[in-house]
Amino acid sequence: MSSLKLIIIVLCLTACQLVALEVRESVPGSAFQKEAIEQERNVLAPLTHSKQQNKLIDAYVKGYSAELRHKALPILKELAANNNISTIRLLALLESNGDLGYVSYATYDNHKALLQRYFPETTKAILQPNQVWSPVVKSKLEMLDNIYQTYLPVCEQPLKDMPVTLIGEEKATLYMGYLERCLHRYTFSNPSLRLIGLSEIYGIHCEFESVKTPCLKSGYMSLATGKMNKNNLASIAYALFNEYVARYQLMRPKKDKPKKSLTQEAAHDIAYVLKFYQNNDVERTLAELDKLVKQPKLAEQDRAYYNFILVQLLYVENKQSVRVDELFNSLIASSYLPFDEYWTIFDSYTQILLNEERYGTVIRLLAYEFLKHDKNNNALSQTHLKSILASLPK
Repeated sequence: MSSLKLIIIVLCLTACQLVALEVRESVPGSAFQKEAIEQERNVLAPLTHSKQQNKLIDAYVKGYSAELRHKALPILKELAANNNISTIRLLALLESNGDLGYVSYATYDNHKALLQRYFPETTKAILQPNQVWSPVVKSKLEMLDNIYQTYLPVCEQPLKDMPVTLIGEEKATLYMGYLERCLHRYTFSNPSLRLIGLSEIYGIHCEFESVKTPCLKSGYMSLATGKMNKNNLASIAYALFNEYVARYQLMRPKKDKPKKSLTQEAAHDIAYVLKFYQNNDVERTLAELDKLVKQPKLAEQDRAYYNFILVQLLYVENKQSVRVDELFNSLIASSYLPFDEYWTIFDSYTQILLNEERYGTVIRLLAYEFLKHDKNNNALSQTHLKSILASLPK
């Protein structure tokens, strides 16, 4: 979620349900890239492989288990050998990330011209470990190697050929990149030591890179220890968000309970209202939605859908900021939105809060989710999260 692209609202008349469409990359990058490049979408559209293979690959590569991800390799290799361009792209990215059990630029090197031409954003993600770590390897290899050796035992899914030292290692940048990824995404115990390791790694990023967001070093240390001060709220908020993005699939138990569908009457009303918006009549759209929401006898799932549309339009049109906050909070607290729509609202509001630098609210929002869904302390210590929450300014 590097930038907020507010939701495109469409009505699915055949299913009588409203859905929120987010433009997402199907390939997991180093930070779960959420924004697809239109050029890449156009190239990939006519080149998808069979639905069954697509489902298998998608299920495998998104897995947190190394064994599950490795099952994708023979399918990917077969399709790449047949010059399937979307598979070549995915295989090159997964190899550079280390997600398939090894790190390599082999597929990228073999198809460099194609990838650079059609997939510039994926190319950046593929080359990222080398670009990030090369300056450090050249100037502070011993310091980097000390961090690598210290936290390699903490990584719960090490690569089979992972060396014990980076010194003299040709692929030092790729191995360091994978260690960071392993601590960030594939390690599920000893959260404090994992987070301290990430704090040290982000300290190096802040020293050697031009970081757009606040430096995450102090934020990760606060998550590791439960100690904070008012001067590092931004760092804690972004560190917590970073953890959420890395583990959001684990944070979302699929459909806690069945939700009632949008009624046909509400689906008809929404289709009618959205015609005004399509004709650029914003005021009429908001007025009609307001009428629908305020109906005294209204099914709660219909009211939630109306508010789902209303809050997005109010925000994108920069209107009634106080009400926007109220609607976002009420929808997040509600149990009436279906799974996808609920998390669309949750993610959108989180990004809005970050953009508006409301870091205390971000910390509360995300910390409560970790407390709710990570009760076994797999990612973050519940005790430390509660300590941070207790220390937040009122």
